[in-house]
Amino acid sequence: MEELFVNALIRDKRIPINNFITHLKMEELFVNALIRDKRIPITNFITHGKMEELFVNALIRDKRIPITNFITHLKMEELFVNALIRDKRIPITNFNTHGKMEELFVNALIRDKRIPITNFITHLKMEELFVNALIRDKRIPITNFITHGKTEELFVNALIRDKGIPINNFITHLKMEELFVNALIRDKGIPINNFITHLKMEELFVNALIRDKGIPINNFITHLKMEELFVNALIRDKGIPINNFITHLKMEELFVNALIRDKGIPINNFITHLKMEELFVNALIRDKGIPINNFITHLKMEELFVNALIRDKRIPINNFITHLKMEELFVNALIRDKRIPINNFITP
Repeated sequence: MEELFVNALIRDKRIPINNFITHLKMEELFVNALIRDKRIPITNFITHGKMEELFVNALIRDKRIPITNFITHLKMEELFVNALIRDKRIPITNFNTHGKMEELFVNALIRDKRIPITNFITHLKMEELFVNALIRDKRIPITNFITHGKTEELFVNALIRDKGIPINNFITHLKMEELFVNALIRDKGIPINNFITHLKMEELFVNALIRDKGIPINNFITHLKMEELFVNALIRDKGIPINNFITHLKMEELFVNALIRDKGIPINNFITHLKMEELFVNALIRDKGIPINNFITHLKMEELFVNALIRDKRIPINNFITHLKMEELFVNALIRDKRIPINNFITP
């Protein structure tokens, strides 16, 4: 078949093509065939065919096509790049689960909204694939999206303008380097519980959460190596529950500026077993309304809270530093700070 069905279906509508040309050789066959033909069910259309630059233009103007598990095992190179650009309302669940995809869907989903991509490319090789794909695409469930994929500079820009995405256990076991630095800067309302529990993070979330509010980060980075990570991350981020936030982390000059402008954070048993050196000196200077009961019970503190509580009022510090070593610590701290209950404050 050469130049056979090119014109055959152009003006012919309402044709069922289920498993139509399953085992055929198709080269530049259906490129123009379906351009003006609408309402065609192509489910499992060319499941085992050879397709090279075949459907690139075919579905550009064709809407309402179910392509579920369309080309599951095909070789696809620059195939659907333009095909779905203007095609909306397409279910692509488990679309190319085991396909080779290189620069395939970069532009495909840019203007296509309301696409369920749950477990979309779970085991694919992805390099600079979805960087621009989801930039303008909203309301996409990406739960366990790329759980076992290799991602390098992948979602840096992808989620910048994309809101309302559940990313629970999103990239749990991925290698992430400078990945989500800008990704969540303008993205609000994301649940990141146990987000990157076992990841290597270096200068990753420094800017990521700067403007992102209302994120639950319970047990966020429990076992991570953090160096100068969250210094600026939470500066403008309010209303974050950080209970048992960084329980076992190494922190050096980490939260010095992080909580300066961040209010209303429950830090009960916040950094119970951490090494803290000149950490919270400025952190709580302008931060009010923090419950610090049993805050730093077993910490080493040297010239730590000298200036921290100078301007911070209404803090309950009952049994605050019960077993700490204190040397010239609270000399200036309470000079201008009133209304603090200090019952059993520094019990020996």
